[in-house]
Amino acid sequence: MLTKPLVIISPKKEVKIHLIKIASYFILCFFILVWSTTAAQSFQTIQNLGYEDEAIEVIELSNNRYLIAGAISSSSDNWFPYYDNAFVAIADSMGAIISTKPIPNFYPRGMFLLSDTIIIAGYQMMTPSGYFGIAIHQLDTALNVLRSSVYAPNNFAAFSGVPCIDYNKKAMKYAIYKINVNTNRLSSVLFNYNIIQNTYTSLVYDSTLYGLPITNFISQNKTLVYQFISSGQGSYPGLVTINNSGQVLSSKRVNTGIRNYFMQPDTIFLGISVEILKYQNYFFLQGEVRNPNANTVLLSGSQDEDYALIVLDSNLNRIGVSIIGSPDSADAPAYNGMVFKNNRLFIGGTKNWWFDDYYKPEASFIRISEHNLNGSFIQERFYSTGKFLKLNTIKGTKDGGFILVGSSYDSLGAHQNGLDLFIMKLDSLGNLTGINGKKASKLSALNFAVYPNPASEFVTFQKINQFQEYHLQVVNLLGYEIYNSFWQNDKLNIDLSQYKAGLYLYRITDKTGAVFQGKFIKK
Repeated sequence: MLTKPLVIISPKKEVKIHLIKIASYFILCFFILVWSTTAAQSFQTIQNLGYEDEAIEVIELSNNRYLIAGAISSSSDNWFPYYDNAFVAIADSMGAIISTKPIPNFYPRGMFLLSDTIIIAGYQMMTPSGYFGIAIHQLDTALNVLRSSVYAPNNFAAFSGVPCIDYNKKAMKYAIYKINVNTNRLSSVLFNYNIIQNTYTSLVYDSTLYGLPITNFISQNKTLVYQFISSGQGSYPGLVTINNSGQVLSSKRVNTGIRNYFMQPDTIFLGISVEILKYQNYFFLQGEVRNPNANTVLLSGSQDEDYALIVLDSNLNRIGVSIIGSPDSADAPAYNGMVFKNNRLFIGGTKNWWFDDYYKPEASFIRISEHNLNGSFIQERFYSTGKFLKLNTIKGTKDGGFILVGSSYDSLGAHQNGLDLFIMKLDSLGNLTGINGKKASKLSALNFAVYPNPASEFVTFQKINQFQEYHLQVVNLLGYEIYNSFWQNDKLNIDLSQYKAGLYLYRITDKTGAVFQGKFIKK
């Protein structure tokens, strides 16, 4: 009979082994605690500041607080609120408003943080009849107004798209258009604002184009403007490049390259709500898509609206397009809807939202879609509170998550006092793990089977008597991620052959934010 050799362990070595085991146990507990805490860094809240109010912009501050700019109306009709005042607010780490500052007769279009100075730009109502100018307000972090500058030329109403800022030069550029109230003639203007000196210049760069500049981006002393351009064949959307002297260097037609429902080429363009960002050597444009010859875009054969992403190279040549939307609903992009993270592009928008009818007697959904840098679609995820939501801005946060702001309409069909500002914080996995600061509920272990455990080449995740979609993340004890994606099918096999032996942690999350966490061993 064969017997195992007797192994004698010295007392010192035995103590050392026990210490290693104890240390490993505490490291594991600490890692699980940190991982769970990270997942809990999310919230969702709705705040009421006035008759009708809406959050438009958000910036994350350094003290786990958020700076929010929005609009408040004193009246509304059955279709849309009439905003006549703005507000700046500070929200705490769970989205609760702790201080506000009203800005009368103003509508914000962009907000920036330069050192300890808050800069907000937008429309300033100059007369009750609707005569507008361009205003820039500077505030300190206690929300005290430091200075204001208003551009209101005589006999002109001035409107703008979204401003852009050059942090190095401490300057803001603003593509705007002026309407002569006597002749109704449009002029396209490049508005330059010196933040430190509180001075501005305005350069008319074209009085023959159709005007209506949408948004702009500074690049090598040039300003890139997306606007409608008029030609002998009618008007079309395109990009205009302007130098710092207000000279037009080039103009280029930009479309999605996608045929409409009637197979007509070059008919689908980005519409009136467009955002431009530059990342690496590419330009990314996102906004609603429409047919210039109709009120809505006809992609599915119905009156549905969608939005799109267009990717351009450094020469403004189109290299990628992605249409975002559902064939059974209207879909709208956020004003500030693009976030870059880990060489991926995330775009925020709203499903079940019609531009020409603000209030709908049904719930809408926040959509976040993920794309490669060439514009190709990877996956999307939806979030809902059971109310009518509208997303205006999504930004990345320092913990790798997202902060989203917009509006929530509660009294569906009542059309009074139902529009409130909406704030949502997602964790680094895109999960909403809590509502109004409450911890997320737990999924039952009876819903899943994870086998074999220990595993060698593969580990299998299987759903038990259910068909819903989940999100699955798997990491090792050092936090290295080996899997992070949606789990749609009944079974999911993960190849472990390239990974080292040891303990691995997993987290399963459903669409409500409920979580199930566990671990397995790789031999």
